[in-house]
Amino acid sequence: MTISKKRIVALSAAFLLISGTALSAAAQAQRARRDTRENITTLMLLRMTQALDLTEEQTARIYPEITRIEKEKLNVNRRLVKKMSDLRFLLRGEERKTAELQEAMDEIRALRIQVKNLEAELETFIMNNLDIEQQARFMLFFQDFYRQMRNKLNELRRRQQDRRAPAQRRLPLRPPAPPA
Repeated sequence: MTISKKRIVALSAAFLLISGTALSAAAQAQRARRDTRENITTLMLLRMTQALDLTEEQTARIYPEITRIEKEKLNVNRRLVKKMSDLRFLLRGEERKTAELQEAMDEIRALRIQVKNLEAELETFIMNNLDIEQQARFMLFFQDFYRQMRNKLNELRRRQQDRRAPAQRRLPLRPPAPPA
């Protein structure tokens, strides 16, 4: 083998190794996101069981339905994010075709309606399977749970940002509140 053939083989092998590593890292990141979503759903279900003081029978009826609806909402939300991205792309283009913009907006509205319908379906199902006090707790539970999750995520982002070098830090969206 000549030197140039050896280089080509070596470069090809290096390219395959690097691209395989990149694909593996992407698959791991996707798996990590899926695991995180599943963990959040599991945490939500456990906390809901405690907050609503669910019986075993109620838990057996409610968990599968919540899991099914949350998966459907996730799929619809993924499509919604894609359509929003498509809309942004259309607006960046030189020629803005009214028909394409209208179609994209109609699809986004339809997907938002689907999410609302799934949420209404879940609420109806839950309300039909809980007593009045549990229904009242349920109404408060999701608001409190998602607020706590947002706060935890914001805290985690702040910690990660504080660990970065000053040049890598993003500027806050709003100036900090003056001390009281």
